[in-house]
Formats: sequence, structure tokens, C-alpha cells
Amino acid sequence: MKSKRLFAGILISSMLLSMGTGCSKKSADSPSVETIEQKASGNAIYELVSAKSAKEKSSDEDLQKAYSEFALGMIRRGAAGAGNDNFMVSTDSALFALEMTAAGADGETLDQMLGTLMPGVDKEDALLFAVDRMAQIKSDQLQIANSIWINDKSKGAFYDGYLKYVEKNFDAKIGAIPFNDSGVDKINSWVSDKTDGMIQNLIKVLEEEDKMVLVNALSFEAKWKKPFEAEDVKEGTFYRGDGQRETCNFLCGDGGVGYLYNDKATGFYKVYEGEKYAFMVILPGAPKDDFLVIDSLLDEPSTSYEDDEDEYLNVDINVFVAGMTAEDYRSFWGSRGNGDHVEFKFPEFTSEYETSLREILLDMGMTNAFSDETANFGNMSNLTGLCIDDVIHMTRIEVNAEGTKAAASTAVVMEHNGVIQNRKVICDRPFAYAIVDMETGLPIFFGTVEHVN
Repeated sequence: MKSKRLFAGILISSMLLSMGTGCSKKSADSPSVETIEQKASGNAIYELVSAKSAKEKSSDEDLQKAYSEFALGMIRRGAAGAGNDNFMVSTDSALFALEMTAAGADGETLDQMLGTLMPGVDKEDALLFAVDRMAQIKSDQLQIANSIWINDKSKGAFYDGYLKYVEKNFDAKIGAIPFNDSGVDKINSWVSDKTDGMIQNLIKVLEEEDKMVLVNALSFEAKWKKPFEAEDVKEGTFYRGDGQRETCNFLCGDGGVGYLYNDKATGFYKVYEGEKYAFMVILPGAPKDDFLVIDSLLDEPSTSYEDDEDEYLNVDINVFVAGMTAEDYRSFWGSRGNGDHVEFKFPEFTSEYETSLREILLDMGMTNAFSDETANFGNMSNLTGLCIDDVIHMTRIEVNAEGTKAAASTAVVMEHNGVIQNRKVICDRPFAYAIVDMETGLPIFFGTVEHVN
């Protein structure tokens, strides 16, 4: 018997489930597909979440710290496997897709999934965090969409309570479609529409044994609060990590950004219109003196970087990010507000990325969900042997003088079977970046630039 598989990818989360047995029915207040009723026990995670009092909720600080541990854990492992390529993930898209999946899990599978996504937080708070996070970060600039696509031959295989929970709390569109080429086109068209055309062809094929595709899509578009004028866009040389050079346009400025630093890097953040989000740059650099001024990094190079003895000038940006901890990230963001004057430049660039999160999640402790012998999705369906096979992540970003566009998709598929200083941050060599929400500083998107062309 074929194992059941679950695939997750960033921007669209698809869950494919196999056919099951049993009677199906549809009630007046059920989702718009045939479902089966699960006898209420009060113990399903989505039932426990609904019953939890706001007074019992963990502190925002504890929740944000827990999420940052997952986010940086995923980022570190992803960067470690990126080689010399540009790297980019949306940990929020992964969170939303996987928490929609976790809402149907039970037992040790549920414990491992939520323990990976929100370590150290009780299960109810862990599941609630994704819903609260969506409400906190979404806006006209950041669109979030979720959907569930059920194989029209298996409409009666899923529990009414689970689908209603996801429909209500994740605002998920639920529908039944044929799982053939026309179904692939329908899902990919939905993803393209929800990402303004930035993510194409996420789903390559749907098999007959695939029963559900669960999708999350993020789409970000914002203009800079302080735009770049024509004279601020200057051609220059970008020094790649592999020693090659590229000619590109740089966005240059003198002020209007916030300086950031810790004992491993310097950088800045530049806010978008509305000041709800910011673009953050992280440039590896060895700290020198109390203000972490890095003279060798602040001056534009007059010689080849290969000849420079400073170890950070030849650092592999993906290796650097692979060593970044959640505490490193929090200390970097926590340094803002020191009033320093910053001269900066960074390149215009477009980057897209696709990867599997399977090995990352396994390494982070989400093991039971990937085995048909141990996975337990008994609060989602009456089908046995459902498990995650892969988690596929797709992202794209465009940064230019006007602002930034970015998108991500995650697919989960189941198959049956103080002192003012003058600073310079010159990003003419590999650097890391993030689009963050200003309230928490947590990354919505995080990536690296190894090359610009």
C-alpha cells in the first residue's frame, strides 16, 4: 500500500490526502464540500484552542521569542544548503501552512509539529500564534491568502470540525476540484493571482491518490517612505562571494535609515510607506572599538577584495547566516534607535528561490509527521497512514528605487498511502536582508544576495 504523503511549499501549502471510506454528508453550516462528522471529544487541538481563555495566554514576549527560534532555525538550515546561490524564505508562509496542517494532527505528531514551530509554548498558544500573527502583519501592502483544494472524488474523507476551524480562523477558501491537469491549472492560477503573478507553476502534477491541497500565499508590495531620486541610483561594482565582479545599479543614500549592529555584523533598516514594515540589511563585519566601526568595510574598495586581509571581506554570506542564532538576530534588531547618521548603498536586485523544507523540518524534530507508521492526522480525516512526504517552498523578490515586491508560497501535500556617529554601510559584496514588521522585528521574508545578475 502506498504511503500517504504531505508536501508543503512556501506561498502555497498543499496537502494531498488519499481516498477514505465511510459515509459523507454536508450540514447547513459546514464548508462548501461534503464532509464527515467527528464525534466531539473536546480534545482535538482546534477544540482546545476555541475553549482557551485570553487570560491564560502566554506573554507576547515569550511567543515572539519562541517563533524567532523556529524562524532562525529554518533560516540557518536553509542557508547552509544554499551553496553559492541567492537564498530566500518566508518563515511566516511556512508557519501558516504547517499550522493549518497541525490543526488536524494529534498525539506525538501534534506535539512535534507545534514543538518545532513554537518551541517551549503550550499547544493551544502555539496554534493560536499563527492566527494572531496573520492578523498582526497583514495590510494593504501584505496580502495573505489560504485555500484548501479537495479531490472531488474524495469529498467525504475530511472532518467537518477541522475544515470549519481552518475556514474560520485562517480565512481559507475550500472547494473540490478534479485532480488532473485542469486541477493543477486551477491551483496554480489561484497562486499566481494571489501573488500578483510572482509565483508560477508551484504544483507540477496531481495524482489520483492525492486528495487535498492546502495552500498559503503571501504577497508583499510597498514603496519606500523616502524614495530614491534618479541621482541616487548609481552604477557600480558588486564583488561576489566567488571572487567575480558584476556591474549593477546601486541605491545610494545619506541618512533616512536606522543603523543596526551586533558583535558580528553591521547594517541598517529602511522603512516603507506607512512605517509598518522595513527592509533590513545585515552586512558581516568584525567589530572594532566601542561603536563597532569597521573601517575596512566603510570605505569603498580601491583594491580587489581578494587582496584584502580582513576575514569578513571574503566571508561566504550563506555560511555566515548558517551560523546566525535567534539571539544574534534579536540583538541586531534590538540595537536600533541609536541616532547614528548612516551613509549607505545596496544593489537593485531580483531573486527567486525554490527548495524543499523536508530535511530542515526533520532536523528540527518534526519526524513523526513524515512517516506513515508514526504520523497521526486523526483530527483531520478518518484515513489512516497519512503523513508528510515533502514541504516545497517558493519565493521571489524585486528590489528597486521605487520599493519592493515579494511573494512566497508553501505547499503541503498528503497522499493516501546612544552617541551620534557617522556610519557607512556599503553593500557592494554579499549581504543578508529581511523584510520585517516594525512592531516585533520578526522576519516576514529573509534572504541572502550572493550575486545580483
